[in-house]
Amino acid sequence: MVESGALLRMGSTWRRNRSMKLSKEDQEFVKHYDDSKYAKPSVTADMVIFAYDGEEREDLQVLLIRRGRPPFQNQYALPGGFVNPDESVDDAAQRELLEETGVACGCLEQLRTFSTPGRDPRRWVITCAYLALVEQSQVCVKAGDDAKAAEWFRVRLTAGENTQSNPDYLEMQGSETESTEQKCLEQKNLEKKNTEQKCLEQKNLEQKDIKQKYPKPELSGQAHLWNLELQGENETIEIPFLEKQIPGRFTPELSLKESENGLAFDHALILAYAVMKGKRDFSFVL
Repeated sequence: MVESGALLRMGSTWRRNRSMKLSKEDQEFVKHYDDSKYAKPSVTADMVIFAYDGEEREDLQVLLIRRGRPPFQNQYALPGGFVNPDESVDDAAQRELLEETGVACGCLEQLRTFSTPGRDPRRWVITCAYLALVEQSQVCVKAGDDAKAAEWFRVRLTAGENTQSNPDYLEMQGSETESTEQKCLEQKNLEKKNTEQKCLEQKNLEQKDIKQKYPKPELSGQAHLWNLELQGENETIEIPFLEKQIPGRFTPELSLKESENGLAFDHALILAYAVMKGKRDFSFVL
């Protein structure tokens, strides 16, 4: 069942949300609902705050904090934190940004949701990433809450050599083939009287079934390698990543080439998505 403290918080939130009407049947259902049936993630908001230094708009900056607590203590990260039960994710984003950096920003825009299992070592955590572009001269940065420091880093994006194929796709394709062959081998061992031809036919049927149920995008040519450089006052962070255009999707898929990159959690990947969106949609000068 739901803990009493959680019930009280949910109840107070419910009373404020008068636009939501429940029938007596639904009210009775909610009253006896067993909240322990399903595992629930924590939700966070992480903010990518860009700024230009000067009127020329030539030096794009990004705001990073140095974490004051574990995990990843003393590592750089994007400002952000957990969403409280009585606030929206948008409200949490503005609150956390103000608490950790002293920056008040009402123009935050949702960038993307990041939910890869294991992205946070503490527990199951889903984060909503936000993006904003501000005038650096108009904001006063001051670290607070659990941020040990807050600092602007200059952003540089350079193109690397193109790769010949999508390695992630090839890995997925290979794992499916291996799974099918394993099933075929097990079936052959269990049914020794079956001929090799029957096993091969079964394998082909399983491969066809997989493709019908879980169609994979075709390779769209080369994957582009990029290198994102963040230059701070005393530290430089290098983030190489791959950009792959998937047919049928509006935005390319990005993946990090190195898991260890100087930023906490998966914030390097979040930042890469923000930079590429700025480059594509807002013509960022990088």
